[in-house]
Amino acid sequence: VRVRPFNKKEIEENGGQIPFCTVTARQGVIQSCDPADPDNKQEFAFDHVFWSIPNEQLQTEVPFAQQEDVFEHAGKPAIENLFDGFNGCIFAYGQTSSGKTHSMMGYVPPKEQRGLIPRLCEA
Repeated sequence: VRVRPFNKKEIEENGGQIPFCTVTARQGVIQSCDPADPDNKQEFAFDHVFWSIPNEQLQTEVPFAQQEDVFEHAGKPAIENLFDGFNGCIFAYGQTSSGKTHSMMGYVPPKEQRGLIPRLCEA
């Protein structure tokens, strides 16, 4: 699972402040809390958590994940398996504005912000 950074529009709509975030992360786990009841928390386990909210926006135990980290963990193994003759699929799923395009396509420029698809094409 990947937690994307807040975009410029979200920050501007919140008066220039970082919006309240209802999730926190630790290795392999995302915890969601109800803003109306902070004691009401749910945890969800994942194979890997990519935390892409910069520390100046929101700090957590999980290290910050760059686009390159997502490619190394998800894209590179898929390409290697394709060259070994296996079929492969990277599937981005989530609600509107959850970060699918950010993960799959990224932003160009700068080159470091390329997502999985441009990186897979270059591999």
